[in-house]
Amino acid sequence: MRNLYFDFDFEAILVPNEQVLKVNDNKVATQQLINVHQPIAFVLQCSNSKYPTIQYCGLDAAKVFIDKLNELHDTLVQELKT
Repeated sequence: MRNLYFDFDFEAILVPNEQVLKVNDNKVATQQLINVHQPIAFVLQCSNSKYPTIQYCGLDAAKVFIDKLNELHDTLVQELKT
């Protein structure tokens, strides 16, 4: 059996999360905007063409990615048992 590997890539957007007021030792206050990286898209590709490339774009990209990995896991386990 050939080596089997999966490549993946995520795209994310920066979502403003909160503003933090910081005061340094000189009593100078500065505001800092904290952003969160939110995944919005991914591509999942396998070294074996038997498994099609999966592309997805949506605000639930992280959940869909995990679901697809679980599906691939189940498929591969079943194939290895036979």
